[in-house]
Amino acid sequence: MKQKLTIKWIGGILLTFLLSFPAFSQVGGSSASYSNAKVYVSVDKPVGGVADQDNSILINTVKGSYAYIIINISPETFSVSGIKLKTYMKKNGKYEKTDEASYTITPGLAYTYIQYSFDAVGEYGFDVYDKNDVYIGTGYVIAKPDNSSGSNTSTTSPKTTTSSDKYTKAKVFCSLEVPVYGIASETKSIVISKKGSYAYIVIDNYPTDFNVSGITLKAYRKVNGSYSKVTDDEYTISPDSYYTYIKYSFYDPGDYAFDVYDENKVFIGTGYVKVSYE
Repeated sequence: MKQKLTIKWIGGILLTFLLSFPAFSQVGGSSASYSNAKVYVSVDKPVGGVADQDNSILINTVKGSYAYIIINISPETFSVSGIKLKTYMKKNGKYEKTDEASYTITPGLAYTYIQYSFDAVGEYGFDVYDKNDVYIGTGYVIAKPDNSSGSNTSTTSPKTTTSSDKYTKAKVFCSLEVPVYGIASETKSIVISKKGSYAYIVIDNYPTDFNVSGITLKAYRKVNGSYSKVTDDEYTISPDSYYTYIKYSFYDPGDYAFDVYDENKVFIGTGYVKVSYE
């Protein structure tokens, strides 16, 4: 598990508040600063502190898998530079602590997240405290075996994610040019007409080929300070290519973010662009 918490944005273990689960120690007591806190798990990397919450996830029981633990205290912001995560697993009907770790975070933000590795199936619970031992919140998730990892156990969970090294060098960016061998001039801002305009979302995984025949693009636009999902579409790509691109139409100004996943729900990367009217 990483001991450094990355605050860099976009792109989950969603911790779920389920009334049927007990709270854990909470020795620090509650605080007005965290009265609106939500802790949850998602396989999606959060955008603006928001992601689809997952009550259960699928994991590769051989190689392990990861998801994101999201801690959102909006509308308040963190005034501390660190948090503590206590992990529990249910054994013989009772939760037992299996891990405790500290993470560095960036003060002044309303949310943060931890990329958490799962290597065993079971019912997980997470207590989150700030560096001063003040209790923030609790979240839960059930980790189930992924059939594709060799398990014979069936599951109806619609999402799965597995750890992968093949996208460590992936780049997602916006360009006004059609990429040539994955290369195009990246643009951080574009100007559109009131009738709308388009640009290209480039996904470059050089030097590794995708080896999948489809990707999913989730587009977000910042509204009132938070990112809201505007599109969620699947695209067919060439598996023996290390890059691809999507011609994307813009009709409204604003700050946009793009999360890209492969057909197996494995996160590839995130890109950003600012759109304004001419």
